[in-house]
Amino acid sequence: MKTIAFINNKGGVGKTTTTLNVAYILAQKYKQRVLIIDLDPQGNTTSMFVKENIAFSDIVKNMVLKKTMYLKTDSEYSVENIIENQEINPMEAICSTEWNDNLKFIPAFLTLSRTEQQIRNTLDEPQQYRLKNQIEKLKNDFDYVILDCSPSFSLVNINGIVASDIVFTPTICSYWGLNGVINTLNQVKTLKKNFNPTLEFGGFFLTLFEKRLVSHNELKNALEMLNKKVGHERLPFLNITIRKAKDAEDMTYTHQPVYRKKALSQKGVASDYEQFADYIYNMNEKRK
Repeated sequence: MKTIAFINNKGGVGKTTTTLNVAYILAQKYKQRVLIIDLDPQGNTTSMFVKENIAFSDIVKNMVLKKTMYLKTDSEYSVENIIENQEINPMEAICSTEWNDNLKFIPAFLTLSRTEQQIRNTLDEPQQYRLKNQIEKLKNDFDYVILDCSPSFSLVNINGIVASDIVFTPTICSYWGLNGVINTLNQVKTLKKNFNPTLEFGGFFLTLFEKRLVSHNELKNALEMLNKKVGHERLPFLNITIRKAKDAEDMTYTHQPVYRKKALSQKGVASDYEQFADYIYNMNEKRK
C-alpha cells in the first residue's frame, strides 16, 4: 500500500481537484483499491461525494454541543474520530462512492478544526503518529491511500505527512504559490528528519496553467531549464502541467471527475490528470 499526500500551505492551487481525479483514474483505469482521506475541515473532497446541504446553524450547534457534524454517508464516523480515538477501527469510517466500486473515502467536516486542540491535550502517546497508526491497519485493504490536506501547517496535516510515503505539491503560476512550495518542502524535510525517515518529496507541479499567458509560459520554461541544470533533487519540479479548464471548474456542480468526459475531449484537462495518475502508478510498480 502506498500513501500519498497532496499539500501546499497556499490555498486555491488545485489540491482537491487533483486528489479526486488522480484517485478516480487509479481506481477506474488501473483497477486499484483507492481510499481518499479528507484532512481539510472545509470538507471539499467530502462534499463531492455527498450532495446533501446542511444549514450552517446546524453545524455551529453541533460544534457547541461537541457532536460530530456529518452529512449522509455510509458511516457515523469521520477522520476526526479515528484521529482522536485510536480504538475506533478505521474501516468503520470508510464510505463508498458512486464514482467507482474501487474508490472509497473517509469524510471530514467543519468539526475537524477542533481536533487540533483535542490531540494536543493528549499526552499519553506521540501526537504525530495517530493517523499513521490508523492507516497501517488498512494495509491489506487498499493499494493507495491519498490524503487531501488543508492549506495550513496544522497538527492534522503533520499527521498526514508523517503517515505518507510520498508528498506532492500542486502550485499555481505565482509568487505566492511557489512560496508555498518552498514552505512545504521545508516542512517535509523537518518531518522526515524527526518522524518519518523514509518520507519522500515527490515534487511540485503546475496547476491552473494557461498557455495563452506569457507569464505562465516563462515560469514553466524557467523551471524546466533549472530542473535540467541543477537536477531533480535540488529542484524537484515535475514535468506535469494541469491546465485551467472549465471541466475541472464544473466539478463542484456536476460532482463528477473530469476523466469521465475524456471521450468528448481527448486533449482536455482529463489527459493531464491521466498523465499524473500514470506517473504515480508506473513509479509505484517499478519500486515493488
